[in-house]
Amino acid sequence: MTDIKTDIGYARAFVRLALERKLLHKHIQTVLGNFTLLQQLYKRYAFLRCDDEKEQFLYHILSLNAADFYCFTNTFKKTKMLYRVLLVTGSSRSALSCPIWIIITGSLCSTTTIALKQGIFEFTFDVSFS
Repeated sequence: MTDIKTDIGYARAFVRLALERKLLHKHIQTVLGNFTLLQQLYKRYAFLRCDDEKEQFLYHILSLNAADFYCFTNTFKKTKMLYRVLLVTGSSRSALSCPIWIIITGSLCSTTTIALKQGIFEFTFDVSFS
């Protein structure tokens, strides 16, 4: 994502995307489950090191799932996203005899037809949401 220039910007984009996909609770729960990390980053009396207060915090974060957020989609409409695609044929042969065309469609946009050269099974492409 070329629109983001700072670590704070990446953190904000992460929170916005996690809210939009209703995964913020899961990600924060994973981080807060790492007791060693919490010991290194927070003082003994920090609320994130108290189990009861940590559970209350996670409960409040979970309640955000009731709302539908579009903050990532609405904020980064003009950004360019890079995608990597790997095709797996399920065959022991490494090459296909027929040509392959792919169109990838999402909720914001679709790609144009992507023609793959014979023998190519991994490629990247970027999409602008403008």
